[in-house]
Amino acid sequence: MPKKAKKSTSQDVKDTTVIPLKSYSMKEHGVTQSLLISYLTCRMQAALSLCGWKSEGEDVGVTKFGTVMHWFLSQYYSTGLQIPTYEQYLEHIGRDEHTITTAEADIAFLVSAQFPAYAAYYRTMDRRLNIVEAESSFEVPYMATPQHEVCLRGKRDGLYRDGKGRLWLMEHKSVSNLDEGRKSMQLNFCFQTLFYILATEFDLGEEVAGVLYNIVRRPGNRRGKGTTEAFRKRVVETIKGHEPEYYFARFEVVYTPKQKREFNRRLGRLVMEFKLWLEGLRANGLKATIQNDLACDARWICEYLPMCGECSTEGYKRTNNPFPELDN
Repeated sequence: MPKKAKKSTSQDVKDTTVIPLKSYSMKEHGVTQSLLISYLTCRMQAALSLCGWKSEGEDVGVTKFGTVMHWFLSQYYSTGLQIPTYEQYLEHIGRDEHTITTAEADIAFLVSAQFPAYAAYYRTMDRRLNIVEAESSFEVPYMATPQHEVCLRGKRDGLYRDGKGRLWLMEHKSVSNLDEGRKSMQLNFCFQTLFYILATEFDLGEEVAGVLYNIVRRPGNRRGKGTTEAFRKRVVETIKGHEPEYYFARFEVVYTPKQKREFNRRLGRLVMEFKLWLEGLRANGLKATIQNDLACDARWICEYLPMCGECSTEGYKRTNNPFPELDN
């Protein structure tokens, strides 16, 4: 009688299909804030991301809304406050009315219908901003210790100067719910923002006065069975039915020199801890790391939950680029 096949476990699948990128170098390829946050959240999540595994599923919901809104904001601030159009976005992603998916079209219509209200609400304030750059990538050498140099990489949403000539970072955030009290407290120690501020100061050799958080709430409209034009009109009417503050909020946060110095020390320790973990991963494979089960049931569904939970790489593709988000 033939032996019964052994059922694959999550560890079996990932051990045989995931090998850490041998060519990856923290100095040459760098580390991003998202990679370090993944490492802090779940070591397995960081390992799979670093190895180039990406879901082939369509990106919809708040994440996709944020991607489209970021593009509209980048265009708006890089063209002297000219409002982008739905058609321009289609050209940007290489689609047209015949090739764009329904989900993509719905999100693009949602953003294009909401954006004129954003521009009108902030027109006076934005005209006073001296925009230095709108969405740009950076690669900055960073000495984690006197003996260990790495590269900090990322993409800034924007930089501007205020009326006194001081340099400010602008960060765009898209949310489905806006709790101003909770958000303002979280911003006081935001890892991503402090990472960007530190990298910008090293990059430009100039102090960053603070960060302007530019928060946009996603309207809750869904297309349903109506036409795209009817959908656009419903979005506009929904936005008009609320005060602008319901959808748009801004916070200025100033970090003291002491806060920046402490974050610099904390980042150096984290980078060295990450380096040791990476060395163990290369030497021993995924058995050298751990999976944080609590991260599987967090607010945002982990991209790798199907891979870990169903013991399969079906629905995933592998690339040689651990940071595809920096190429967009």
